[in-house]
Amino acid sequence: MSHASLLSEGTIPFPQFAGRAGVKAFTTENLGILNHLRIAALNCRCARRAELSEACRALSEDPVVSASAFSEALVRCLPQVFGRAVRFFSPGVTETSSEEAWLLRLIVSLRDGDDASAEFLLRSRVPGHMRQSVLFLARGVAC
Repeated sequence: MSHASLLSEGTIPFPQFAGRAGVKAFTTENLGILNHLRIAALNCRCARRAELSEACRALSEDPVVSASAFSEALVRCLPQVFGRAVRFFSPGVTETSSEEAWLLRLIVSLRDGDDASAEFLLRSRVPGHMRQSVLFLARGVAC
């Protein structure tokens, strides 16, 4: 199936995995989530990196926190979580970095109530002592 036909059906493939069995395309709704994260990453480029525990504490103290605040906190903490710089493409680009694809899959799994997939994704890339904090931030984005 071509990329053009997938776009017309409202889904966009993960290009680096296109054609592999079992790999799902993501919907235009999910592309909206990805672009939201990319915009958060652009907004945070000049900000200092955040400590994961610090970000969670600040967000948990405020009962009225927007998904944007969770997105920015999560994006700012990802270099600490992964132990390296994280690549985000510009909003609207259909190509995804491995970190973007992983993060989108995590958020969609949480949004859809697929806890088994979310747990697998967290265990695959996040050190044990950071999992609860990443889960807290990702749930805030998924809501």
